[in-house]
Amino acid sequence: MKDSAHQQTVANRFSAAAPMYEPLAQIQSRVIEALVPLLPDDPPRRILEAGCGTGLLTRALVRHYPESRIDAVDLSSHMLQQARNATTGNAVRWIQQSLAEYASDQPYDLIASSSALHWMDPFADGMKDIVAHLAEGGQLVCALMLEDTLKELHEARALVAPAKKPPGRLPAQATLEQVLQQCGISMTACRVTPFVERYTDGATFLRALHNMGLTGGKVSHGALPLNRSELEQLARHYDARYAHEEGGVYATYQVAFVRAGRTGR
Repeated sequence: MKDSAHQQTVANRFSAAAPMYEPLAQIQSRVIEALVPLLPDDPPRRILEAGCGTGLLTRALVRHYPESRIDAVDLSSHMLQQARNATTGNAVRWIQQSLAEYASDQPYDLIASSSALHWMDPFADGMKDIVAHLAEGGQLVCALMLEDTLKELHEARALVAPAKKPPGRLPAQATLEQVLQQCGISMTACRVTPFVERYTDGATFLRALHNMGLTGGKVSHGALPLNRSELEQLARHYDARYAHEEGGVYATYQVAFVRAGRTGR
């Protein structure tokens, strides 16, 4: 069963953050740079982009495959508007829709996604919904965050407000691999790469997460929000424990890069 409440809080936070997202999306941009080399050489006829956000990956796909048709799907109308405004050409069809509810009358030769699929809940059901759109011989190329992403923040939050721990977790690498196997597709590449981002201080880091819309859903939000005193304490604690050697503080993102194909239906 899909968790519509989780889905809606994620969409609401990203919609509110849409105008501020890209200037803060350094990690997401670095992930896309690392993902593009995994794209197939032969131009696909039809591409589904799952969770296009403000169009960072969409624009890379347009440059990589100028003759391909791209269906870019996202639940947030404000994110889609930002993507539409920033993307030139007529090769993209913008679709506001939950990935779990999206339906197409034709399968896709390529499904691409970056920094989006980890928001699906339940994760296994969401991946099955996505992979169901893949044509025989088609490929899935995606990057998503794994469970040790922002582990420093989760450790600090557990100390500052243990009663307000978020109930959800990002998928583990073993879970991702098992789910893809259950979906009936074969992995040709799966690597996990840690990305480290530096921030001025703990307070700046927390504001960046909020301003990017990354504070919604089960993974980020507990039953009760942190109050101002707890947030200030969390920022101070972060400054003390997670200092970067070059100044400021650091945060770690664990990113899985996957290329997989459907060999039969």
